[in-house]
Amino acid sequence: MKQRLLIVAAMFGLLIQVASVERAAGQADKLTWDKDVQVKRVAKPGRKTVRPRPRVERAPLLTLEYRVMKQAENLSPQETNPQAVFYTGDRLQVGVRVNQDGYLYIIQHSNNEDGQIIFPDSRINYGRNLLRKNQEHLMPSQCESKYMDESGNCWFWMEPPAGREVFTVIFSRDLITQLDEVAGAGGMVRRQIIEELLKNSHQTIKRTSRPGLSPEHGGGAGRYIVWVTNTNIRDNEELITDIVLLHKEREGSREK
Repeated sequence: MKQRLLIVAAMFGLLIQVASVERAAGQADKLTWDKDVQVKRVAKPGRKTVRPRPRVERAPLLTLEYRVMKQAENLSPQETNPQAVFYTGDRLQVGVRVNQDGYLYIIQHSNNEDGQIIFPDSRINYGRNLLRKNQEHLMPSQCESKYMDESGNCWFWMEPPAGREVFTVIFSRDLITQLDEVAGAGGMVRRQIIEELLKNSHQTIKRTSRPGLSPEHGGGAGRYIVWVTNTNIRDNEELITDIVLLHKEREGSREK
């Protein structure tokens, strides 16, 4: 009996330790999302400011979160692991939320080829891409009727050929005129443009996966939220990251 009580006590103590670690991690996440730090502002070519840029500014580190939803059997969006394998015929949505006001650009491409800007979109918010703190952009927001379900929700359909479906997400403190011009001229983005932006960003990326936090601190309610932060305080002008979805053909089927 005494040994059994000791085992129960040890298990109870372990549960308390786990809960404490999770609570501490949650508190750290809230600080990452909301805490102002001193960041050096860097003037870069091809940027358009809407207010004077100070040399130093107190602001949170640029952070975004994303989540992937898959259409369930009842047609509703259900959060799923973004690292899962998706198959031809699957229908997906991707949500992106930011931790402060800024400008969002999303480029869709396959297998590191040239891409298409899908946000900003002239059909969404009159083509404006200023996203407010804690505002989530759900994509696709607009679609042809054939990609819309009975409830009016739009979906990305996994269609042949199989491969890597990539969404390059760019979250910037200022407008990026080069991308604005591309968005207004058909939206095709050469891979070289993305590589140049990456080269000049000097970003230091921290990527973490965790259960979502309360909406006021970012985070959905599901288990598969991914946070991405640019931790470089000496150049925190933009955050560039890829959301990669692995697409395979179902066994026994043939691509057309």
